[in-house]
Amino acid sequence: MGKVAGHLLVLMAVAALAHLLYGTIQYGGETFGAGGNLVGAGLAATFSSLLGRAGAVLLSSALLAAGIVVATHFSFADALSAGGRAASGAGQRASGRSCGS
Repeated sequence: MGKVAGHLLVLMAVAALAHLLYGTIQYGGETFGAGGNLVGAGLAATFSSLLGRAGAVLLSSALLAAGIVVATHFSFADALSAGGRAASGAGQRASGRSCGS
């Protein structure tokens, strides 16, 4: 059940972000809502009226990150820690020092 909720949260956050960032898209002479019209426009309008455009983008981005964590059990802290260790090791190798010094 948690994975389904996470996927729905990701879908709704992406729809809101698409509408906030792109508004409408023209294709084949027709105009379409970038966020899937109903869902994206509704969420974007609600978030924007409560928080302003910048706040709506931040909230939608946070909901996207939360949805990813819920759907996949991904840990941003672990990913950043591993990236930091890799960057540190690469920097030390580039400068000619060993990792133990």
